[in-house]
Amino acid sequence: MTSKLPISFEAFYDNCRYATVWNEVLAERVPFASYAHSWDAMNYSFQVGTTRGTVTFDLARKVLVGAMRDELCSRTSWYPDFDAVSLLGEAP
Repeated sequence: MTSKLPISFEAFYDNCRYATVWNEVLAERVPFASYAHSWDAMNYSFQVGTTRGTVTFDLARKVLVGAMRDELCSRTSWYPDFDAVSLLGEAP
């Protein structure tokens, strides 16, 4: 699946970095929020309220893949056996 972002790859990547910096500044005053945005190599993870997700960036090829979910969404019961490998295993 190929989708077009409504903003450039670079702008999306920069916004993820800015969100992380903003969160670190916020965490100085509100320590329990320190986990809300984080990086692990090129994997950006976030948790805002009950929504959490991860976006992985390939900077050389300007490709990204990501997923997010809302923990309180009623549709999660539609897919009780969710398996990311079966959904994304064929991805390049």
